Amino acid sequence: MKRLLYALIVLFISANLFGQSIQFIKNFGDVCPDFGLSVDQTKDNGYILLGHTQNYSAVGQQDILLIKTDSLGNFLWQKLFGGSNLDFGQSVQQTFDKGFIICGFTNSFGAGGNDIYIVKTDSIGNFQWQNTFGGTGNDYGYCV
Repeated sequence: MKRLLYALIVLFISANLFGQSIQFIKNFGDVCPDFGLSVDQTKDNGYILLGHTQNYSAVGQQDILLIKTDSLGNFLWQKLFGGSNLDFGQSVQQTFDKGFIICGFTNSFGAGGNDIYIVKTDSIGNFQWQNTFGGTGNDYGYCV
């Protein structure tokens, strides 16, 4: 997870600061298999990172991992979402109420196979609601 989150942060900062020096580099996570797949700047100038983890999963095989940092990339909090099977976070954005909306897919909930998985949190990552979309086959959500 460290390598992928490191790469995402460097790419995000490089893309936004083209022609300027890198402001910070941070590592999050433990050993693989942890993956970071989405980074977005928040309204407070911090960052929200999304991926999935097996290292921190209390129940599931892999769970969605949401990490919040301040404007300097310092860790503020992390939250896990998912059930007893595979759950993957693919994309995150901040909502108008300063919460977060997560898109991915789940094998823990839904109609069967993998289903599109949407999770809404408040501003500090606390779960508010979730929904799944899809049929008995495999359905995947990649972007919100």
